[in-house]
Amino acid sequence: MAEITEEQFQALNDQADAEAALKLKLEEENVALGEEIAALEADLAVLKAASADADGTKAALAKKKGDLEAKIADLEKEFDVEKKMLKHDLEVTRERLQKEIAGLQKELNKESKKVDKAVMDLGLLEFRVATAEQEKITLDQRIQAHKAELKQQQAFIAKLEAEKAEIANIVNKTRDELTAAKETAHTLQRQAIDSSRSWPRPRYM
Repeated sequence: MAEITEEQFQALNDQADAEAALKLKLEEENVALGEEIAALEADLAVLKAASADADGTKAALAKKKGDLEAKIADLEKEFDVEKKMLKHDLEVTRERLQKEIAGLQKELNKESKKVDKAVMDLGLLEFRVATAEQEKITLDQRIQAHKAELKQQQAFIAKLEAEKAEIANIVNKTRDELTAAKETAHTLQRQAIDSSRSWPRPRYM
């Protein structure tokens, strides 16, 4: 076996020290890496737990989503049914309203004709009233004229009555005078008769 020189021995020692230092460094790095791996594993466990929770949450959300979708589908079906019913009700209501509007329009036309007739009647009545008022004015004028004429006639009748009374007085007076004259004549006639009776009658030979 060949002898190792001091330089070689020193080199081997340096190499051994270097390997020991490297080993120590590697062991430290391995420990640190182990700790990091442990931390990563802990984080991974947390992530796995979180992932499990997330999966549960995701499943719950998926179930909730499915329930909501089913509920939405049911609501859409109900909405479609209600929409159809509402459409039917609206059609029925529209037809009913159209019939009512048509009936009201007929009534309105009738009332409009009545109003037109009433307006015409009112115009005719106003014309009749105006005519009657004019006739009343004319009649009042004629009445006033008749009253004036009647007043004149009454005055004339009163004058005639006065003249009649005066003539009656004259007639009565003349009748009295005539009666007195007749009585006087009758008396004279009787006296004459009596006188003729008392005269001597002539004797005839």
